Amino acid sequence: MPRNKGMPANKTSVVWSVRSERDLREIWAYLIETAGSRAADEIVRRVVAATRKLAAHPRSGRSRDEIRKGLRSVSAPPFVVFYHVQDNVVSIIRVIDGRRDLERMPFGDPNE
Repeated sequence: MPRNKGMPANKTSVVWSVRSERDLREIWAYLIETAGSRAADEIVRRVVAATRKLAAHPRSGRSRDEIRKGLRSVSAPPFVVFYHVQDNVVSIIRVIDGRRDLERMPFGDPNE
């Protein structure tokens, strides 16, 4: 689709940490076993869709400074996607089941 003249190009990129990619693979594998491939695929699509929206609206998620300064999250039920924004980069840090005690989850280095 052509861009309107004078509109700035969106230069925000979304990158996944090694840990967040592993989270997503583990979620998919677990759901395949417990809910079947259709449910697993649908939930993974929901998570990926939530992260794609962050490219256009990086600060749209909830601030999670109570967990770590600068941490933000968006919901992709039943999962929560945690991310950090720096400059023009959204770094996906973790994807965690929202029913867990999120404040006790390890988040490690935001660049992992």
